[in-house]
Amino acid sequence: MCQSIACPKALKNPTVHHGKMYEQKASKQLEERYLVKSQNVSLDRPCLGASPDAVIGDDAIVEVKCQMLEDISQFHLVQNSNS
Repeated sequence: MCQSIACPKALKNPTVHHGKMYEQKASKQLEERYLVKSQNVSLDRPCLGASPDAVIGDDAIVEVKCQMLEDISQFHLVQNSNS
């Protein structure tokens, strides 16, 4: 029981499928728009709820969320205020 609460199985629904399908395209658009190079990282830990999808250098992480919209060209950038 503790295992199922602490680390539930990964979600499988149309929204999650859509996000995974467009995640790479959204990352590519981010690189092209902001002239940066991101490096994919893989942290397969569904119990965290979110994990970085990529890093940009040593100071930035990328978390891609693809809404079920036709236009995926919107980006929300959050910068570290400690920089």
